[in-house]
Order: sequence, then structure tokens, then C-alpha cells
Amino acid sequence: MSGGAGESRVALYAAIRREARAGMSNRALQHKHGVGYRTAPAALNSVSKASSARRTSWNPEDAQTAFI
Repeated sequence: MSGGAGESRVALYAAIRREARAGMSNRALQHKHGVGYRTAPAALNSVSKASSARRTSWNPEDAQTAFI
């Protein structure tokens, strides 16, 4: 998977994150995907929309037991 013109930024960033988790160095990621030295760290610092969705930790059952 290389950083070609047909590849979307979302797919590119996901591939960079996946390969970084596998242990690939920043410089190797840059070379493999044909991106600059700022793009690889930007991909690692970005968060996909699915994982950034807000989730509540409030549980109504816990609320009832707290007041009893």
C-alpha cells in the first residue's frame, strides 16, 4: 500500500497507524507511503472518528445503589 493519488487520507493515516503499531519506524513509514516528515507523526497523532466518539460512563444501576 503506497501513498498514491487514489488513496484517501483516511486510509493512508489508518495504514500508517497500523504499521507503526507493528513496529515500523517513522522514517520507514515515510518512505513506504511516500509522505513527508510531518505527515507520518500527524497520522500517529490523529484519531479516527470511530474511536473518538464520546461514550458515557454513567450507569443508571450505579446511580440507584449510590443513593440507597
